[in-house]
Amino acid sequence: MVPKKQQDEAQLDSDDVQSPTQGGVKRAKEPRLRGFARVINSQLGSLNSFEKFKQNYANIVMIALLEATDLYPAALVHVTRGQVAVTAIEENDCKTWKKTGALAYLKCTSKQFLEIAAGKLNPAKAWVQRKLKIRGPLKMLAFNQLFKMHLEEVQSKKEKPS
Repeated sequence: MVPKKQQDEAQLDSDDVQSPTQGGVKRAKEPRLRGFARVINSQLGSLNSFEKFKQNYANIVMIALLEATDLYPAALVHVTRGQVAVTAIEENDCKTWKKTGALAYLKCTSKQFLEIAAGKLNPAKAWVQRKLKIRGPLKMLAFNQLFKMHLEEVQSKKEKPS
């Protein structure tokens, strides 16, 4: 028979850390997002639990840098194998956006980003009107589908009765 302490240790995840003082389990801390990166993570992070997103983006890899001119740090968004991950990028690192590994770059105010996310602002029209700065416009238009999928998810949750 295996002692209870060994059973508990065998059940620890690879992320878990054994606390020597309390004998309990502590989760390894993830760096906390702040500023604009946090806003984008709250918008797109929920897609990780959306089945349609996982199916549609299972074989797609996209990396985009989203920079709000009035709110830092910027957000480096990775879409890999049906998962969204957001990383904070400081203002100085945005100037050389290709060094971040991003394939697309979008720069505007945080208000304009939220309008794009809500479907109120068409990024293609705003780009033509020079309201936003885009590098890699075709990849950025493909990236805009993430915001549309987020809207679908929110609307489908509203339609389902609780």
